[in-house]
Amino acid sequence: MGHLADQGKSAAILDATLRDGSYTIDFQFTADDTAVIASALESAGVRIIEVGHGVGLGAARAGKGDAAATDEAYLRAAAEALREADFGMFYIPGIAEEDDLRRARDLGMGFVRVGTNITELAEGRAAIALAKRIGLDVSANLMKSYAVSAEEFGACAQQAAAWGADVVCLVDSAGCMLPEEVGAYIAAALARDPEMTLGFHGHDNLNMATACTLEAHRAGARVLDATLQGMGRSEGNVATEVLAAILQKRGLATEIDVNALLDISEAFVRPLMHAPRRSSLGITTGRARFHSSFLGRVMAAATAYGIDPRELILRVGERNPVDAPAELVAAAAQEIAAERPRAPIRVDPAASTGRSPNGFEGEVTLRAQELREKGCKHGLPSVLNVAVTRYEVTRVSPFVETRFGCALSNVMLAEGALLPATLAAADPYVDYVLVDPGDAPFDGGMLRKAVPLVYSDHEMWARTTAVHVTALLEGRLSGRTIAVTGTPGLARRAAVEFAAAGAHVALDPSASPQLDAPFAEDGRITVRAVGEAAAEADAVVSLSPRRPAVDSETVARMRPGALLYDGGIGSLAREAVPAAETRGIRVVRIDMRPSLAATALERMGMRRIVREHMGRATWDGVSVVAGGLIGREGEVIVDSVSRPTRVVGVADGRGGVLHPDADAPAVRKVRRVIAQKMLEPEGRE
Repeated sequence: MGHLADQGKSAAILDATLRDGSYTIDFQFTADDTAVIASALESAGVRIIEVGHGVGLGAARAGKGDAAATDEAYLRAAAEALREADFGMFYIPGIAEEDDLRRARDLGMGFVRVGTNITELAEGRAAIALAKRIGLDVSANLMKSYAVSAEEFGACAQQAAAWGADVVCLVDSAGCMLPEEVGAYIAAALARDPEMTLGFHGHDNLNMATACTLEAHRAGARVLDATLQGMGRSEGNVATEVLAAILQKRGLATEIDVNALLDISEAFVRPLMHAPRRSSLGITTGRARFHSSFLGRVMAAATAYGIDPRELILRVGERNPVDAPAELVAAAAQEIAAERPRAPIRVDPAASTGRSPNGFEGEVTLRAQELREKGCKHGLPSVLNVAVTRYEVTRVSPFVETRFGCALSNVMLAEGALLPATLAAADPYVDYVLVDPGDAPFDGGMLRKAVPLVYSDHEMWARTTAVHVTALLEGRLSGRTIAVTGTPGLARRAAVEFAAAGAHVALDPSASPQLDAPFAEDGRITVRAVGEAAAEADAVVSLSPRRPAVDSETVARMRPGALLYDGGIGSLAREAVPAAETRGIRVVRIDMRPSLAATALERMGMRRIVREHMGRATWDGVSVVAGGLIGREGEVIVDSVSRPTRVVGVADGRGGVLHPDADAPAVRKVRRVIAQKMLEPEGRE
């Protein structure tokens, strides 16, 4: 008998983060996420863990949304990671099939949750019977339990138990139940069979998930569902870390390490929450009856003694729930510092989760799928940069970047003939394709789902070089001397960027055989061999992708403390790098991630302005304008015609914006209309 079935009169937390929580990120937990989070939960003392697609076994096959991994991959990851805890999946008749259940059992699954609407209870009978025959523990999850009365729920629960369910779960699917209702439903079931093991799964739509869960337990439920950070469908669930903390205050769930749960929650789940609602310290102050006004004192002491501030908060709160005198804080900190530290959390990644690409197009597809996964997890648009350039070799970047406003990776194509197949491979998965087609034929119709964002890779490359070098030279180019070499298409553009920022530029003749007027502006750009200019240069910049253009002889002329910049990734001779480091010269290569992301975001924003926000309308007799249209004198300017949130100003008739008089009748009318539009579902972002 597993942990699910063997509860007696205790209280057990069933953590559903890896199943119900997946709704929040469009089912994009990976097999590796499953292994890491499940093993960490087990390490913290959680013994019942639900994994897999939010809708359960067979959901992707049934068209209920593509997950980041297959059912088999989730099950294998959990089986490999867990040593003591039981893991299981959800099963909805009509979506899952009986063979799914058998395969899951063979892969090590210990329990199944058979979910049916309570009004369709009979649909689950066969699945419950099969699960018991093949040795699985079974929870009958009576979804939308509120659709019947408490007395009817009791009868349904008794029936499910008679069919063999080890646990019968009251499910508040809509988060609409109040604690007293939950207590009545549990009591009605136990009145029919006091030996029945009941569970509770609630949602937080009315901010009652915690209260309802506690009332369910008070009334007799023993298996309590929860998710880290309350991550789950709709408004989420009761938070595992909060529930464990409260149960421990009642002398229950003592096997669980709440601080470990808090660490797991903040490390692995909170970053996925687009608007995190809970913090480790906030929960701890509640556990300890500790007032947050004393946090500064406690944090300082914890830092000084190198201890966990949460342990200090708990110790101080236990001894004085009203005040936190400095001497008490110091004494408690000394005690904790002398004690044996808490055992580290075990994190056990899956043995192998990678898929082998099938050729170049397969590699593009895998990267696009990873972009979708990371974008969903972080609440970011997914962008694949595709550039056709003769300066590069055909390759797919191994990196996905999420720190600059979008989930971003890139594909370089040396041949334009590869562009159609590349776009087709990425199109089903990413939100946008940032594309420089070079000389290859391209039009937006080559993409059916993804949105094309056209740009110039060379212009972005040159601009990135200038921005990066400026940052490396203490944020100032004015008065600096920059020696530039490389391929003409890149080096000449970068030289202009440097000159525009106030630098004196020495452009190597190989990069500019003929210096025309636009490049000679104000005499700031002169033609000199990079080797000659190196001695006085603050930076030597080489933009020759994959072709070395700066050798050790040039480095030998540079002065210590100068910057040697590889703006082409491979534009420095192999011996140049150690030679520069020996002489105290910094060597840095170009990093285009922020600029690529900024370029994509700029084009997304401009497209959105043109397609969604720009326009002119009449609201309650007042003419309004938005999105860059030049307003007629007196027109009210708003931030968007389609999704307005505020009045920006009043048009002066020449493209300018005048400060609005908030009490002017026209402005008041527009503000009133904006408020009405914001109340409409289609007016919300």
